[in-house]
Amino acid sequence: MLEYTVSGESEAHLEAHFSSESYTYPFGLSPDSKNAKTSPAELMLGAFSACILKNVERFSRILKYDYTTAHIDVKG
Repeated sequence: MLEYTVSGESEAHLEAHFSSESYTYPFGLSPDSKNAKTSPAELMLGAFSACILKNVERFSRILKYDYTTAHIDVKG
């Protein structure tokens, strides 16, 4: 089974981020940072979208079907 570890950190009233092995993802904490940073809800929806698109690629190989592009819109 795959295991993933991320760690997060925030600075009061300013900004926050979480990190994986390969990247640091900043996100907004307050209403003031709403337009400047991605919100945690948008990060969650983006992660969900990425999982679906990754599975499109994965299953295209397993089921041997070709596709040119895939697109998903997620509302939350």
